[in-house]
Amino acid sequence: MPKSRKKKRPPKRVLALPGLEQSKPAVLNSLTSKSGKRTYDRAITDFVDSHVPVALRVK
Repeated sequence: MPKSRKKKRPPKRVLALPGLEQSKPAVLNSLTSKSGKRTYDRAITDFVDSHVPVALRVK
């Protein structure tokens, strides 16, 4: 029986929490509108809450 020639996929890159913690202020500081900052802050917070395990969160 011939050997399987499946391509090995590179591991998925995961943005670790320290990267998220550095990215959030960078994104928020790039916005000029207070409303935009509030909206993006809420969206980032909601994303982290739903995708990052509780044990990895920094409060």
